[in-house]
Amino acid sequence: MWNVRVRLSSSTLLSALALVGSALGCGDSDPIDADCDEAIPITPDIDARVDFPVRWERRGDLTYGEPVVLAIPPGLAGLAFALEDPNAMAGFRVALDGDLVVDVVDEFGEGPWFHYEDRLAVLQFPMDEASGPPRGCVAIEPVLFGASGADEGTLHVMTQSGLGTQITIAPILVADTFIDDTTLRAALGEAVRVYQDAGAPGLVLDEPTTIDWPSAFVDDTTSELDQLRASVVLADERTIPVLIVQDFLEPGTFGLAAGVPGPNGVLGTSWSGVVLSVDTHLSADGTTIEAALLGETLAHELGHQLGLFHTTEAEGGEHDPLADTPECPASRDTDGDGELSVPECLEEGGRNVMFWTAEDGIRQRELSPTQVAILAASPVAR
Repeated sequence: MWNVRVRLSSSTLLSALALVGSALGCGDSDPIDADCDEAIPITPDIDARVDFPVRWERRGDLTYGEPVVLAIPPGLAGLAFALEDPNAMAGFRVALDGDLVVDVVDEFGEGPWFHYEDRLAVLQFPMDEASGPPRGCVAIEPVLFGASGADEGTLHVMTQSGLGTQITIAPILVADTFIDDTTLRAALGEAVRVYQDAGAPGLVLDEPTTIDWPSAFVDDTTSELDQLRASVVLADERTIPVLIVQDFLEPGTFGLAAGVPGPNGVLGTSWSGVVLSVDTHLSADGTTIEAALLGETLAHELGHQLGLFHTTEAEGGEHDPLADTPECPASRDTDGDGELSVPECLEEGGRNVMFWTAEDGIRQRELSPTQVAILAASPVAR
């Protein structure tokens, strides 16, 4: 009998792929009121974050921010926008040289730049083969689906001039989470090998540290997890925090990425970083931590945080938007349990790092060229 290990993410993350290519509204969208003659130039040779204040204006059921207009040079490898408001779901409308190309209001989820509202809105380029960074006059209009609790917000713009070869992560033990140093380093080393074997940017590890918190058992059904992520302070904002908890109060979740992608390059938000559970990775004896599996979970959740969807979802009806990742169809569910397993999909993506589940004894070490390119174009890749 196969011992299947399920990797979960936030509810919005699990449902996001189902929204790709769908539309909740249509019709003539209002243009973005932007003056390209006053566009702010983005320097192509600097990998950095620029923050822009956003003044909110309520219009009916929605709240709009004053557009930020940028002059984007050719040749950028990656570009990302991030916006968080604690009181409302957020999203973007984007115009390229005056033409609306992203509209979270009237063309929710439509390609090629798939985008949907979320608690922390992130729009990243590229997210598939057809969505490289735009260039020219780019106007970004933030949108809140509700009212903001403040007069102003902040739009974060992150750029990547070339494909990076390394991604730095910071392992952080929460409160008195127990995992011995040898096992922790073995798990981190496994994640490093996963990315190395898959041809992805290499993972660079900061020394593990500990963060003060009321408990090593964290509630991911309330705002506690958001507060934990937001409390992390690091010297380098291009480092991805990896918070390691003893377990979640509702056990069974191996790890949580905050989004596809998260606000990489922006710390101090409710979605800054990946969270892993130690106890969910215990072997059948209840005492031994399966370091290899913990490392694979870290590699998988980092993939989400950096912009990768599941290649195939559990029932086989939904797949990521990438043309070069294998798709395992529902017809491969040979045991009829309603879920695709790794053995059922070995020839169709079961060994991909981003397959929806893991399995004892089967290593997942594969990424497609486009998956690797998306990781390398992340604003935090160096």
